[in-house]
Amino acid sequence: WNDVSRYVDSKGPTECRDVVNQNFVNGPIGSRTYVEASRGNAVDHTNKQRPILERKDPELTDISSEDLLQLGWLPTRDEFEVEHCNSAETLVSCLDQAKNDEVEEDVEVALKLTHVEIYQNKLKERAKRKETALEHGLIKQYLAEQMTGYAKQIKKQEKRWQIRAIGL
Repeated sequence: WNDVSRYVDSKGPTECRDVVNQNFVNGPIGSRTYVEASRGNAVDHTNKQRPILERKDPELTDISSEDLLQLGWLPTRDEFEVEHCNSAETLVSCLDQAKNDEVEEDVEVALKLTHVEIYQNKLKERAKRKETALEHGLIKQYLAEQMTGYAKQIKKQEKRWQIRAIGL
């Protein structure tokens, strides 16, 4: 609580602890969700039966796990780290619901619904592009091009070393 009180200039460590306990642990949410008897008994809800690098897309099965990880493949999510229009989630992440006592105007509701519709369209386009890339083997093609480019760089480097060795 000493660390917390350093960020809260107006309260000491015990006051910070008391406020957190009052508002969160003993408050409306904590009173319904926090049970002291079950403290420290976390339950692991992950599926341990599924292999980590299992691929749902059959087009990705003959690509090595190492190559997929270099491409940013997230096997547990079955997607790439950076997807098409990667910032699409920001359209809906900033939307907040009106409080019970506030009544939203029709314009505000229409604007929020439009944001959600745009977001859904971006997700559809993302899925379409991923499907097209897998269908036409673009991932394998990209990897092959990268490997040949890498091989060419190594050959050029070897030639430079040979020239330098002969020149010495």
